[in-house]
Amino acid sequence: MGTRPAIDTCRKSPSDEASASLPRSAGRLGGDEFAVLVPVARSRTEVEEIAERLERRWTSPFSSIAFSIQGSASVGIALYPEDGIDKDSLLNTADAAMYVAKHSTRQLD
Repeated sequence: MGTRPAIDTCRKSPSDEASASLPRSAGRLGGDEFAVLVPVARSRTEVEEIAERLERRWTSPFSSIAFSIQGSASVGIALYPEDGIDKDSLLNTADAAMYVAKHSTRQLD
């Protein structure tokens, strides 16, 4: 079994309960980087809770008959207008925050 069937299986088999709690506006930026848009958030805390759910979803093991996969995720958050006023500035701020999160997680290991 190559990588492609495993990836397709992961895409097709998420837990309905877990998927229902995640934002629907997500897109791949390239490589292993994705962006999630939360169009209406009441607070930074609400966005942080969504980010924590995403991190838990990626770090929860996924098992099929042939294999088990456990991933990881580093999340960076940027809010409009506090962290940027256009797409590029928001993505740059989120990217910088993601690298800080990734680096601090590695130091804990």
